[in-house]
Amino acid sequence: MFRFIASRFAGMLIVLALVAVLVFVLTRAASGDPISVLLGDQATTADIARVQKDYGLDKPLPVQFGYWLREVLQGNLGTSIFLQRPVTQALWERAEPTTLLALLAVAIAALIGVPCGIVSAVFRGRVVDQFFTGIAMLGASIPSFWLGIVLIQIFAVSFGWFPVSGYGAPDAPFAERLHALVLPATVLGLLNSALIIRFTRASMLDVLGEDYVRTARSKGLSEKVVVLKHALRNALVPIVT
Repeated sequence: MFRFIASRFAGMLIVLALVAVLVFVLTRAASGDPISVLLGDQATTADIARVQKDYGLDKPLPVQFGYWLREVLQGNLGTSIFLQRPVTQALWERAEPTTLLALLAVAIAALIGVPCGIVSAVFRGRVVDQFFTGIAMLGASIPSFWLGIVLIQIFAVSFGWFPVSGYGAPDAPFAERLHALVLPATVLGLLNSALIIRFTRASMLDVLGEDYVRTARSKGLSEKVVVLKHALRNALVPIVT
């Protein structure tokens, strides 16, 4: 067990190191000069050289990578050029709406995807299976930005049930902020439920053909108990993962 955990941990470190190198190389290979953006069009050559020295951009790339990696390990992501404040502060300010949006979207996707996938697997090949399969294919094909615009036009502009954008004022109550996230969470949840429907259906079909499911049916258990208690419990393992 210890050897397995150590090997996994070592593999994680290797992946993180490769990702760090890739991020550094891509940011350096990107077109445009961040110093020119920071200083503006009126910056002189001397100004650019001075700022490059302050940020260590006049050093060789391996030295720059060492500086960059040291700051990242210390939790210092630098200062945003556009916001003119630390990046960690900007991320922290957006942590609450991002977390709530993700949780709401996952909840909506699971509440739609798991039941539909179960029903589709139980009634395999029938009309209801074809219906949910078609819904899943449609959900996987619709662009999220298009669906978002459509729902904004209907429920925010026409009906006025939700705000068009935003997360509420800084002193707004939690219920108001949560209400502002309902529409975008619904968009994300509907589209991601398509994947969960297909995944749940495939997992349930694998489990429904197992011997213990046939044994449970042969004991006279109701189909509801067989599906929800015996089949679903084991089918949820890859779904939750």
